[in-house]
Amino acid sequence: MKLIKIITLTLLTILMFSCEREDIDNNNSQTKIPHYVLEKLAKQGVNINVIEDHSYDDGEGNITEGYLAGDIFFSINDIKTIEDLPSIDDIEGQKLYRTRNLVRVPNQGRRNISVRGLKLPEKLKRTLRRAVNNYNKLDLKIKLNLSFGNTEGGKDIIVRVNSNIPAAADAGFPNRGNPFKRVRVNYALLRNVNDGTITTILMHELGHCFGLRHSDYKTRSSCGSIIDEDSLSGIQPGAIYIPGTDRSGNSQTSIMRACLSISDKGTFFQQDRRGLRQLYGR
Repeated sequence: MKLIKIITLTLLTILMFSCEREDIDNNNSQTKIPHYVLEKLAKQGVNINVIEDHSYDDGEGNITEGYLAGDIFFSINDIKTIEDLPSIDDIEGQKLYRTRNLVRVPNQGRRNISVRGLKLPEKLKRTLRRAVNNYNKLDLKIKLNLSFGNTEGGKDIIVRVNSNIPAAADAGFPNRGNPFKRVRVNYALLRNVNDGTITTILMHELGHCFGLRHSDYKTRSSCGSIIDEDSLSGIQPGAIYIPGTDRSGNSQTSIMRACLSISDKGTFFQQDRRGLRQLYGR
């Protein structure tokens, strides 16, 4: 099934939220994407079957051309400058992964990262506050300072409503040692969704901003189907495994799985905590 495309769907008919669309169309626009772009993103472990051209609107009149892979945006400049991840023999399929691009943190002390909820409805304010608190409870080298307002105010990460995106929410990966700047939320799809699920979605997108990959990028079994990206692209995708996280090969115990459930509680799983502490622990 497709990720909540219309508001008239009820929660009884919604089994999963996905930051990547599950349906695969043989006439997908990715067939028009230059091969070097597909190859570059495949080497990032991105599901190239859902890539499409995208004009990224930050809501302030600034348009950036690039590509959207589910809930992850890559600008044209990102494609040119992002480093390839090393290929690995991933026979286990699902673990917790990171990109090579992480947020730069000091050897000692902490890095304060400002998060601004921009013109958010009360429900998103409430769930974003909870998502940020969950990160701060981990006592990492990154400390999130949350504020709300009607202007961006030079903050590091901006969370705002955008109902023109195809997914429930999207974000991107760190660049030059800084977290990805924007999390866009399609509130029209989430208006009637429980707080726990929305909190998990926001934690998931913030995870991308800090360099976390989808935990099941190779199989997407959390979406109810098995997709082997090797067979789709003929290119061995790469990702950097985070030591100490799940090696079972069929684990759905991560907020970073490709599809999220309406039963999510808005809390980290054990391997999420382990992975984040491995990357940003004090």
